[in-house]
Amino acid sequence: MGIALAAAIAVLTGAGAAIGIGMATSHASEAIARQPEAKKDIRSTMLIGCALAEATAIYGLLVAIMLIFVADPGSNSVLGAAIAVVTGMGAGIGIGFATSRACDGIARQPEVKKDIRSTMLIGCALAEATAIYGLLVSIMLIFVA
Repeated sequence: MGIALAAAIAVLTGAGAAIGIGMATSHASEAIARQPEAKKDIRSTMLIGCALAEATAIYGLLVAIMLIFVADPGSNSVLGAAIAVVTGMGAGIGIGFATSRACDGIARQPEVKKDIRSTMLIGCALAEATAIYGLLVSIMLIFVA
């Protein structure tokens, strides 16, 4: 029962990705409605951001699969591994928020799209790092502890 609960907690990471992707998609849709000429740039920015946000959900899925198939059922570290990867929830929301604002910015000023997109990517990379930290701690807890 402990592994089942831990795996369920780990996949909760996907909720953050879903919120972030929903936020980014809604803002991108509004941005395209405001500035249809920039739809290609807005759409590509949204896709990049959504892919980064989705990675956080994949981390949770990966940990859940490792918990189910690899983890020792008697280990006290399974719950810790699940909780550690949930750090990706905040990263998914943050990446979605940054992406949504980048789409808004491109709709307002399409001529600076490269600057907006590069700034978004730097911010998203830093947010993604927190999810990777949680993933690494989870893996260490599953395989070492």
